[in-house]
Amino acid sequence: MPPDRAIRALMAEFRAAWNAHDAARLSAVFAEDADYTSWRGNRAGGRVGVRAHHSAGFQATLKESILTVDGLKIREVRPDIASVDVWWSMTGARDEAGALRPPRRGLMDLIVRKSERGSWEILVFHNVELPRDAPGPAQGTTVGTRP
Repeated sequence: MPPDRAIRALMAEFRAAWNAHDAARLSAVFAEDADYTSWRGNRAGGRVGVRAHHSAGFQATLKESILTVDGLKIREVRPDIASVDVWWSMTGARDEAGALRPPRRGLMDLIVRKSERGSWEILVFHNVELPRDAPGPAQGTTVGTRP
């Protein structure tokens, strides 16, 4: 499978796992030695850390959240490494007091790599929440992609 298609499939699985609120399934798209940073700056190391981080969220503030991919930009750095920008929006998230949060949007910056098994995995994940008036995906970005 061409890298572009394989990486889109990786992001489709990420989104599907998120919307199923399945931390084990979500963590499976990460490398064993992944580095993860949330929109709040919380960090998790490795697939195990990513799973633990999301298990807590999926049982609380994110248990009804729905993630949509609004745009996707892939830049191949080498045949086995790519940079991926993912513009996202979310509904259904709650704050720590249980109140429904307004719709959110943000940007995930990822470094993905082709594993020894030949599948793509997330190696580095940084997420930011964008203000409502921030620009969306750049021109030439695949917008409205539901990977």
